[in-house]
Amino acid sequence: MITRLADFWNRLSLAQRFALAGGPVLLAGMAVLGFWVSNRIAEGAVRNTATLTVLYLDGIIAPVNDELSRDGPPAPVALHALDETFRRPEIQSRIAAFRIWRPDGTLVYATDSDREGEKFPVSPDFALVTEGQVISEYRPHAEPGESLPSPDASDLIEIYAPIREVWSGRVIAVAEVYQRSDELLAELSDARINTWLVVAASALAMAAALFRIVLSGSRTIREQSDKLQSRLETVQSMAEQNLDLRLRVQSAAGRASTLNERYLRRISADLHDGPAQHLAVASLRLNRVGTLEDGTARKAEIAEIRSMLDTAMTEIRGISRGLVLPELEGLNLQELVEKACTAQENRSKTTVTLQTSGLGPIRLDHPRSICVYRFVQEGLNNAFKHGQAIDQAVGAHLQAGQLTVTVSDHGPVEAVPAGKEGLGLTGLRERVETLGGTFAIAANRPTGTCITMTLGLDSE
Repeated sequence: MITRLADFWNRLSLAQRFALAGGPVLLAGMAVLGFWVSNRIAEGAVRNTATLTVLYLDGIIAPVNDELSRDGPPAPVALHALDETFRRPEIQSRIAAFRIWRPDGTLVYATDSDREGEKFPVSPDFALVTEGQVISEYRPHAEPGESLPSPDASDLIEIYAPIREVWSGRVIAVAEVYQRSDELLAELSDARINTWLVVAASALAMAAALFRIVLSGSRTIREQSDKLQSRLETVQSMAEQNLDLRLRVQSAAGRASTLNERYLRRISADLHDGPAQHLAVASLRLNRVGTLEDGTARKAEIAEIRSMLDTAMTEIRGISRGLVLPELEGLNLQELVEKACTAQENRSKTTVTLQTSGLGPIRLDHPRSICVYRFVQEGLNNAFKHGQAIDQAVGAHLQAGQLTVTVSDHGPVEAVPAGKEGLGLTGLRERVETLGGTFAIAANRPTGTCITMTLGLDSE
């Protein structure tokens, strides 16, 4: 269960997490703030009402102020005046009950009780009032064991206020007032509603602003994460390509070393089986020249020796021409391919068909120039040796930075199994792949062979 919740949480965006986690927090904060503000408003309203009530009652109590400053009960006339005053409808509509206490807890006057003259224990709050404080409290219902001032009084504001002597300011009595709170409750209800509306609107505005900020940040993070992921994938792909290229270069280097060794052996064999044999025979026959006495026979022998030497020199030059490239510097791609075809035609006295497109005046770097020239040269050599030079053709096409070169013929050849190419074709494959190109050979037709190379020239 915990694992599922963790997975679900991890799949959420930052904005969704904020909505799920921050929403309850904002609601709780709004509720706490709303209750606190509404309670402060209610307390302030009760306190202000108590203050106004005390000021209002000061005028009512004024006739008995002198009576309260003297010891003993007030005169009956004064108490009767209070009764007449509190029976007035405008006062009864506001005051549910009114009592006057001596500082020692003696009840002097009460509109709702006949226990005047009795003494009651002094509470701590009562003692504070005798010191000059005003205490007010909203009483929506009676406490257990407590009777309300009147049967119809349900929601009251209980007020305790000091009664001071006019001239000295000394507290001479305590007034206990139970004020009806119908109008106050209506005002408090409106105030609470307005307070909750303001708090809710403020909380929603803050939540919307914060959510917008978090949503913007979440989108930014997601975009940056996607970009980083894309770059990471690109870097990983490039690393894999670099590793593949490095392995290919290492493998090509190893094969190139083997090929070089095979080339050297072939050159050694060609020198040994060709020019060296002619030179050896010429050397042996040169020793006979000194033993011949007949001038005619001697001239004939010298002529034979000269012919052998000429043959050896011709073979040596042929081998040299195969090892040394012609001057390729300054040739563009079109001229390079034409030169290789022309060299084959001059050497073999055959015809080569050339088709090109898109080459233009493009010049290759030296390694690529050598690769293209050797590819055409070796392909045409194979077409001449193994394909009887039938329909020799070279195609060179450049499109979208990709160079494709083909050499084909229609001679009677067999298909070449994969990995079984000869020394020349293997060398071509290594040369092309080392430069990042591809090499393919198709010889599985009834007649003819076609070799193809592709080379990227985007960097040119």
